[in-house]
Amino acid sequence: MVESARLAGKRALVTGGGRGIGAAIARRLAAEGAAVAVNYVADAASADALVRELTEAGHRAVAFRADVEDPAQTQDLVKRVRAEFGGVDLLASNAGIEHFGALESITKAGAMALMAIPRSASSGAKLSTIAETAALLAA
Repeated sequence: MVESARLAGKRALVTGGGRGIGAAIARRLAAEGAAVAVNYVADAASADALVRELTEAGHRAVAFRADVEDPAQTQDLVKRVRAEFGGVDLLASNAGIEHFGALESITKAGAMALMAIPRSASSGAKLSTIAETAALLAA
């Protein structure tokens, strides 16, 4: 992975960031110079291992447990990330929250859960879907 500083000084929150695609996003954001908040809900060992990997490589990274399907936990997550990093500039909304069924069948509560992180982190943050994040990092 090529290290650069194009995201130096930026603070990123990666939901579902402890493993898989989220971990790959966190690694790349760190390699580009961002401080990375790694969100996980159940697999603390994977999140902690990723944070250890990133910090041993000289990057700033912290793991944060929160279930982003729960609006109260989501708001608390964003508060804790802001307190730790001084803000959130980038959000990779990677957590596995989804709606199965016809679009017209989604309830208001379901729609609110899908958008909980983007609404909570939106104060000044660049919000990204996974596709947007991949495009940004590929550039």
